[in-house]
Amino acid sequence: MTDAPPASPDFPCRPTSTFDRVNSRFFNEYGFQSFPSLETVRGFAPDPADWRIDSEVMLFHQRGGNSANERIFHALERDYGRPADFPELLYLSQLAQGDAVRTAIEAHRRDKPHCQGSLFWQINDCWPAASWSSREYDGTWKALHYFARDAFDPVLVSVPTTKDSLDVWVVSDRTGPLSGWLEICLRRFDGTLVDSLSLSTTIPGNASVRLVRRAFRDLLHGSARNETYLTARFSTAEGSWSRTRLLTSVHDARLEALPPHVEIQPASGGFKVCLLSPIFLRGVYLSIGEAGQHFSDNFFDLEPGIERTVTIQTALTDADFRRRLVVRSAT
Repeated sequence: MTDAPPASPDFPCRPTSTFDRVNSRFFNEYGFQSFPSLETVRGFAPDPADWRIDSEVMLFHQRGGNSANERIFHALERDYGRPADFPELLYLSQLAQGDAVRTAIEAHRRDKPHCQGSLFWQINDCWPAASWSSREYDGTWKALHYFARDAFDPVLVSVPTTKDSLDVWVVSDRTGPLSGWLEICLRRFDGTLVDSLSLSTTIPGNASVRLVRRAFRDLLHGSARNETYLTARFSTAEGSWSRTRLLTSVHDARLEALPPHVEIQPASGGFKVCLLSPIFLRGVYLSIGEAGQHFSDNFFDLEPGIERTVTIQTALTDADFRRRLVVRSAT
């Protein structure tokens, strides 16, 4: 299943960083495909023998044809590493889709007022399939839907990276000015602080402002880019907005697959899940193995020593929920 399909010279897969370099007055119908979750795949391919992207049933449920599968697979292999198995391939495809479209949305918003609109393709599916949708056929949120929710917040912290430097932007769609503090922390994956800075600033109404540009050589202090991550947080009297990201691709980062500590508590209509990790975890994904599931947050980055709590509405018993809950992250 994880053998790479042959490259298609007619359908090259460009790096998602290309989205950072394209300018226009308005963008629409851009996107990147992903596969549905394993829960959805089980609905149309119950036999594990068909759990290959080149199986007849998987190709039948691929709206873009075989070349689309090639594009997805080669993007994963280049930017995230070769998937170990079929479930990981499905998960990574959704993480890659979310990362790609979020990169585009942030680039378009940073480019205001030159760019004044960004509409990705697409929101929903008319049947269970590999597609460009941000929600699966049954309404389950993919990584893209979570990422788009945050990327279209009226206030956005954006952290694009280049080969040599790091930029931090704050974009505001508010009509009035926003005054607050920008805090930036660069840490190793075990939480060790490498460098930090903070500054007081005011963002004008309806504006995009680059607040920081720093060369990596001035930030890393001997640490390696593939062993560090950065968090930028803009805080005001009414709230805060943040962006956490790696300084390299997942493929190049020296991430570990250490399961986080998980505590499960009953909540109204479902459960509350608290996660804590001693190391940085990229793209933490929770699943309970049933279609139509919806956690309040998912595919998120978990910083070392900082607890993250998510909720889910479900009729499962406590015992069944604990038995079914699966937590994975990208390595």
